[in-house]
Amino acid sequence: MKINICNIFVAHLRTLVSAKTKKISYFDLFIFYAAPVLISLTIVEFIDTFGSDVFAVTISVFAIFAALLLNVQVAMFNIVQKEPEWSSDKILRSRQECKVKMRLELLRELNANISYLVSISCFIITIMMIFYAFELNGYVETFTTIVVYVHFLATLLMVIKRYFILFDEEYKV
Repeated sequence: MKINICNIFVAHLRTLVSAKTKKISYFDLFIFYAAPVLISLTIVEFIDTFGSDVFAVTISVFAIFAALLLNVQVAMFNIVQKEPEWSSDKILRSRQECKVKMRLELLRELNANISYLVSISCFIITIMMIFYAFELNGYVETFTTIVVYVHFLATLLMVIKRYFILFDEEYKV
């Protein structure tokens, strides 16, 4: 099916593994999924509801992020397509191959994470348009809005960290 994006969600979840054990990290699952819910439950206790303008702004914010993240993916694809200059020395070549393998693995994970962020951005835009169009503005809508912002922010921070690692390796002398 052309619109089945389950593989994107599965690929993203596979990036939430412990570096040491290479198994799914329950801490990561907590940070990315349970913590946004807990944070939202806490904040909703202090906030009555949002104004409808919050939903309109959220639609704009996530539409911009979706477009920017798609552009990032195009740039990443160009990085992957670039053929490395291989050394003729066997030892250096071995190190280069290891570095390229690590870089490609990180880029693969970034692709999964960014595809996930684009997908959930589209989902969030749709949900917020429903809230805005039907003038829904209660506890559930406020709770949902906070959850998606916190989840998106946590995932975006993970992407930023992975980009930092990728670029930091390239800048090493």
